[in-house]
Amino acid sequence: MSPEILEQLLIAVIALGDASDDKAADVLMELATDNDTSTRHTVASALGQISGDKAVDILRKLATDNNGDVRCSAAISLGKIGGEKAVEALSQMLNDDDEGVRGIASKAITKFGLGIERRLLLDCFSGSMQDALSRLRKT
Repeated sequence: MSPEILEQLLIAVIALGDASDDKAADVLMELATDNDTSTRHTVASALGQISGDKAVDILRKLATDNNGDVRCSAAISLGKIGGEKAVEALSQMLNDDDEGVRGIASKAITKFGLGIERRLLLDCFSGSMQDALSRLRKT
């Protein structure tokens, strides 16, 4: 894809994110599987403006992308959206190989103020994700 077309596509993706509706999420879902890392990164950022279950579902997939920058962007957007499904995805990202992804996920989880204690984060980092998620659901 030429740089000019890519630039126009990225502008369109950002505009779709600003549209804040399910139709925009449907278009972004298709772009979330694009071969271009910049496109997937921008899709993850735009989804943070939409919120809703569709956006979270797409971000959960992008949270496992092979590119760390895409995963970081997904974590930031999940942090903006919030909610139980977003927190669950962020909790799983605490075990990411990328230190930046883990840091963003940790900060996003703690900002929700959902009664998550320090112990929850320690459980996640120690590998007992089920205990952490169980404790999260009880809060």
